[in-house]
Amino acid sequence: MTVASDDGGDDGFSKSQRLQKRHQFLHARRRGRRAEGRWVVVYAVPNDVGHSRLGVTASRRVGKAVVRNRWKRRLREIFRRNKNRFGDRFDVVIIVKHGRSMPEFEALRRDVYKAVGRAIKAGRRRGDRS
Repeated sequence: MTVASDDGGDDGFSKSQRLQKRHQFLHARRRGRRAEGRWVVVYAVPNDVGHSRLGVTASRRVGKAVVRNRWKRRLREIFRRNKNRFGDRFDVVIIVKHGRSMPEFEALRRDVYKAVGRAIKAGRRRGDRS
């Protein structure tokens, strides 16, 4: 069963929309603008790819593999359904905070939207193009 996206974005999550290499994650962390939510920390840096890409990190401190993978699946699903909320041309890294219990999907979605919005707004204001 296919679930329609909340904001009309396409429903795929191809390899071109993912941050896959360590240097891509490090670039976003070093050069990107940071914003914190209740459950996540977000880094966003403008890119020259032409579309936004997502990378998700959940360390072992978050929990065992099942828990970490559930966090990552939920965060990828939020991106997949609502790509337009992640800016036009940004690399976004979402880091799950440790010591937090798994929230309801809607609460996590709102938290991610707020944090991503703040990080992207700060990146645009700063005028980064690195």
